[in-house]
Amino acid sequence: MNILNKTAKILKLKYLIIFTAIFFCCVNIFGQGITWQRTYNSIYSHTDIGEDICDAGNSNFFIIGTAQRLNSYSSIFALKINKFGDTLWTRYIDTAYGKTVVPSGDGGCVITGIRDAAFTTKIDSSGNIVWFKKYSGNIVFTGHDIIKSNDGGYLVCGTAFYNIGYIFKIDSQGEIEWEKFYPAGYVKYFNKILSLQSNGYLLAGTVSNAQNDTTRGLLCKIDISGNIIWEKDYIVNVNTSFYGLNINNNGYLLSGEYFDGEDFRIFFKRVDINGIEIFTKIFISNSDEFTINLIQVNTNKYVISAERFTNSFPFVRYPRIFITDSLGNIMTEKYYNALGDLVIKSILPVNNNDVLFTGYAEYLFSQRDDIYALRTDSLLNAPPPIAIINQSI
Repeated sequence: MNILNKTAKILKLKYLIIFTAIFFCCVNIFGQGITWQRTYNSIYSHTDIGEDICDAGNSNFFIIGTAQRLNSYSSIFALKINKFGDTLWTRYIDTAYGKTVVPSGDGGCVITGIRDAAFTTKIDSSGNIVWFKKYSGNIVFTGHDIIKSNDGGYLVCGTAFYNIGYIFKIDSQGEIEWEKFYPAGYVKYFNKILSLQSNGYLLAGTVSNAQNDTTRGLLCKIDISGNIIWEKDYIVNVNTSFYGLNINNNGYLLSGEYFDGEDFRIFFKRVDINGIEIFTKIFISNSDEFTINLIQVNTNKYVISAERFTNSFPFVRYPRIFITDSLGNIMTEKYYNALGDLVIKSILPVNNNDVLFTGYAEYLFSQRDDIYALRTDSLLNAPPPIAIINQSI
């Protein structure tokens, strides 16, 4: 009997060890994020800038930006990566700058940016051009944001002629349905557009009524034809601008920057559905912070990035990335660095609570920029960078 009890205990211990090993394997495989840092460049261009990132389906992603060819023109640079950051393909598209991208819902994406005419281009899942269409010509167009509309078409917001707010609507085949110009006394920019359930759109940006007037954060509601329903401007301090816009509870969350007389500061502001101010959170630090990017993970979690400069030579830019709650209390923060400038341009949350970032990284004193992508876990952790640097010898 003692021998049987002893054997049973040994078997029980073995099963416990096996179960524990399986449990920890499952935690390592399924419980942790997929994290990495990568840079991407091409032998055909000297400067590659990542501007925006979006979901490509099947755990893949599109990154779009701009490639500056050596002694030549710039073109849209698009690449598709998998969840590990491996490159699936790269494409050069037309003589334009890629600024913003949205999934098309069929495995492809639609892109716009900067050109001498308003434009959009659609590529399929393999990077083939489905269309490249130009609209209003000779307007010096900058498309800052593109969204998919409720009817399957797309809306683009930005600027025309450097200082006029501009929006256009296209159908699912890229054909223009309407366009609107929104002049101001001096400057009006639309940086972000949001589709509303009440059959309208909300726009965030910047407005200035005269050359010697400070800029103000702008929030504008339009109907489905682009007609203004109401428009409000806000001042946090000198040169206030909005760059981000999210739905938040029964209102909206605006994010931006301003100048306090000595340093640039970043902030977010909550307003109700009528644009009435509720709450403003200013992030004060010991350094200039500017070019804010903000994504909302849920009603009580935001991921934010801001650019900073090192305080000693060589002076390079680097990002501060942090997570806050809805009141702006910082829960965790990270600083990422490169051999030169490291700039974050866009943030994308991923289904398993990971976060994707894209921008560009510069090799110190080389004047060469490469597209940069970073995938962190939910706490912004990532391993050291992985990159292939081309050598002449």
